[in-house]
This record gives sequence, structure tokens and C-alpha cells, in this order.
Amino acid sequence: MAVITKGLKKLLTFKADSDSMTAIASVSCIIALVTALFTPELVSANAIHLYMPVGLLSLLFNSVGKLLIIKRAARNFKFVSKNFDRHGITYVRDEERAELLTRGTLGDFPILASMRKTDFLTDFLRYTYSSDMTDKFCKKAAPLCLLFSAAVAAFITYVRQGIFTAEAVAFGFSIFTMLISASSCIALPLVSNIPLENISHKTLKNNGVMLGYQSVDDFYDTNSILINAEKLFPADSINLSGIKVFSNTKIDEALLEAASLTHHAGSIMQHLFNDVIAGKEEILYNIENFSHEESMGLCGWINNKRVLFGNRELMTSHNIEGIPTRTKESEYASASQEALYLSISGNLAAMFIVDIKADANVKQWFKRLYKNKICVIIKSMDSCISLKKLSSLFGIPEEMMRIIPKKLHDDFDEETKKSVRLSSSMACSGSFASMAQLIVGTKAVHSASILGLIFQTASILIGFVLAILLIGSKAFDYHYSSASALILYNIICTAFTYLAVNLRKV
Repeated sequence: MAVITKGLKKLLTFKADSDSMTAIASVSCIIALVTALFTPELVSANAIHLYMPVGLLSLLFNSVGKLLIIKRAARNFKFVSKNFDRHGITYVRDEERAELLTRGTLGDFPILASMRKTDFLTDFLRYTYSSDMTDKFCKKAAPLCLLFSAAVAAFITYVRQGIFTAEAVAFGFSIFTMLISASSCIALPLVSNIPLENISHKTLKNNGVMLGYQSVDDFYDTNSILINAEKLFPADSINLSGIKVFSNTKIDEALLEAASLTHHAGSIMQHLFNDVIAGKEEILYNIENFSHEESMGLCGWINNKRVLFGNRELMTSHNIEGIPTRTKESEYASASQEALYLSISGNLAAMFIVDIKADANVKQWFKRLYKNKICVIIKSMDSCISLKKLSSLFGIPEEMMRIIPKKLHDDFDEETKKSVRLSSSMACSGSFASMAQLIVGTKAVHSASILGLIFQTASILIGFVLAILLIGSKAFDYHYSSASALILYNIICTAFTYLAVNLRKV
């Protein structure tokens, strides 16, 4: 009953939604049934038909749509209420900043998404029960179907019956209900909710959550994302193949100072030294006067000693002596490996031979982003991370990525900084794969919903045409126009719509 009252209220206030279509179908069937009670002889003679089963079928599918929303809400709430590193997905609202961050990668207006860590996600119910594409469609379709059906029914009744009698009223409402039943779009509640249901199960497995169709409205046109390089290289993708110490450096001290500097910087190289600190961050040294030298490496002061960590260009720029020649370096490190140097107090302390490989999950989603023409905007503190290196690792053209210059790091930090409370329609655990899946998922839901809506629009037009042809050929007096025939028609349309919205996978 709530669906009918809400749907009619929305219709009368010119804000019709998918509930309005259900309400129109149900109420018209009820009215036609009531008027038929006064002319039972017409029913017996098959001069008019009762379409109440179609109205009930419309209510059934509306309930299925509501059930899908409730089930998704329960799953999502269970996820977001857990204790984990919550990251809300947001987009860069500052157009000038978005343009600066994406410069050189896009020809289009930048729609730039980012992740923000948060303690609490707000507006859960608002996003969960947000309106979808079908509601916007019904805002125009519902009153048009209603008016067209009423006009056609009135005209045919006048032509067939002529005078105003109880039989004419019953005949007119039967024609009206037939037209409404033929254009009732009973599958509308499934058009967006089935794709959302499919995506919901998949993203939850990857620690991501899409609350409702508002997520699609917010992010389906995203063409670039902000990500820290650290998210692209999980711990098992960075390995230390060898180490050579210089200047009588104690290896434990070299490892601890390198660990302190890379951890402070948020470098991908901090994973190399996880075993050194064994998860005890309190043993790391404090870093003073930290700086990042673009494309070369890191610099900081530890216990009044200047510590450098980066490539040979960094060492050369600071006049560090004793660096192995390139020929000697190639003996230690293969073409696929990186040689990184550590200097302490102006003396070369150690050389680290590092293996960097692409994580399979990250690579998969990098390619999915590329397939959907989404660029990746990266903040990196590491000298060994270049567009050429990333392109080689992940198999993505360099023009689909950008490593932002040091001068834009503050802009990146501003758009990704932690927020205590955050209003976001999508959330994840902070991994690159889960964010990428959510962004790609919004595009999949959007395209699937459009396809489903096309099928439902076609069902309206075909339904009207068939109904008018049946009436014009006087087949209305036979079983071709019965409730069974219209139920079969609607089920066929629903089946095609169901198949259509399940075509796009993520």
C-alpha cells in the first residue's frame, strides 16, 4: 500500500518515479475491476477484460527491487561498521587544481577521483536509498503513458459506445487498463538494482563498497584517479636482492637509517626494511629537515647527520665520493634491477640492489582502468619510479599516467588528507585494486542501466503499438487481449531486460 500512496503522491506533485509506474498500473487495474462489477455481462461475453494479475505482477517486481536494496544495505552496513582503515572515495572539486594535477594526460575536462582516510562515513542511508536512472526516466514517462492511455481509451470508447453509460465506462476503463498494462515497465525496479547487486558482491570481496546509485551518478564519468605510488607496490612486490657496504659502515646501522628515512617519506622502499624493524616503528629514528629531491631521492637529518637515499645522480649532486662506476654497478645489478645508494654524513655507506615487480592484482586493475580510459595520477618519492618503469611493469602507455612534480605534492596531500567524518557514496580499505574496481564498477552499472532502460522504453512503445493494433482490429473481444497475454508480454520484456543488465561484468 505504501508503494501505491507514495507513487501517486509523487505523480500528483510532478515528481513521478518508478513507484509511480507501479501505482498507475495497480490503481488502474483496481478501478477497472470495480467498474466491471456493475457490468458482469460484458465480462462473461469477453467484451471487456480484467487485468488485475498484471497489476499484481507489477507490485511483485517492485517488491523484488526493494528487497535487493534492503539486502545490499544490510551487507554494506555490516562492512562499513567493521573496524578497518576506512577510505572514502571523493572527487576533486577544485577545477583549477584538477587541471594542474592531470595536465599532460587528458584532452577532456578532468574528473579526478581520490581516496581519503576517515574514521566515520556519514550519510549512509541517503546514499543507499538514493534515486536512480529509472526514477528520472519515470518523471516524464509515467505522466506521458497515463495521458496517452487516457486519451486513446476515451477516443475509442466514444467511437465504439457513443453515449455515456455504465457499459461505456466499464469498456473505457478496460481499454485504459489494457494500454497501461502494456506499458507498465514492470522490470524498471530491476534495471539499476540488479547491476548494483552484482557489483556489490564483487567489490565487497575486494574490500570495497558501493552504497547506492548515487555512487554511479558521482563517479561514472571519472577519467582520472589520484594514487600514492606506495599503493601500487605492496610489500611482496619490492625485494632486496643484495647489499654492499662502504666506509666500514655497520650494516645494521645502515639498514635502520634507511628504514627511518624511507618510512618518514612514505617511500615504496620502506617495505624493504620491514624485517629490520619487525613492526616496531618506535625504534625508527626521528627525521629532521626532510626533503625530497625530484627524480633523485630523499634527504634528511638523523642525530645531526645528513642521510641521503636515492640514485647515483643524488649522490653526484651532493658530491659523494666512492660511487661505483656504471660498469661496476651493472655487475651488481641486472638491467631489471635498481641500484640505490645510502650516504651518511657525506660518506657513501651502502648500495642496495632492489627487485621491483608488478603485483598481479594491481596490474589487472591498471589494465582495467586503461581499458576504460582512466588515467592514473601518481605521487612518488622514489627515484626508481618513472613513467618508463611503470609502463614496462604494468603494460600501460606512458600517456595514461603522470608522476606529479614536487611542486604539486601539497595539492595531492590536500585532496587525500584524512578527514574525521566524511560523506562519501563509496568506500574501501585503501588499496589501489579496491578503488579501481569501484570506479570501473560505476561505469559498468551506468552502461548496464542505460541498456536496461532502452529495453524498457522499447517495451512501452511496442506495447502501445500492439495494444492499438489489437483494438483497431477488434481483437480486443478475444483472448489475444486477455490478462494472460499481457502477463506473457511483460514477462518476455522483463526477461530481455534482465539479460541486458547482466551483460556488463566487472
